[in-house]
Amino acid sequence: MERELTTRFGVQEKFSFEERLGVTAKVYSQEFTRAYQRIFANQQERQMRSAIKMVGNFWYTCWVDAGQPDLDLLLELRLDQKELEQQGIEAQKWREAKIKIRPHE
Repeated sequence: MERELTTRFGVQEKFSFEERLGVTAKVYSQEFTRAYQRIFANQQERQMRSAIKMVGNFWYTCWVDAGQPDLDLLLELRLDQKELEQQGIEAQKWREAKIKIRPHE
């Protein structure tokens, strides 16, 4: 179905270019995206919802297999100064990584 849609639109109409934060990016055109969503009846959303449920099921199964430990005990954990500093370093790395990839969003 995607191949048929691509044939109908042609490469020139399938893609467009957008400038985001000073970077020009090749993206699917709005018209192609709308047609794709109509043809696949929002399959992407269904797949994402399914993936979310599957991850939840996975974590629940792990918790059950671990003997259903009391998760309230996690609230009582306190990080020492070294762990807090490491957490800050990790958070900064993520912020920097997000800035680098933002033009492609």
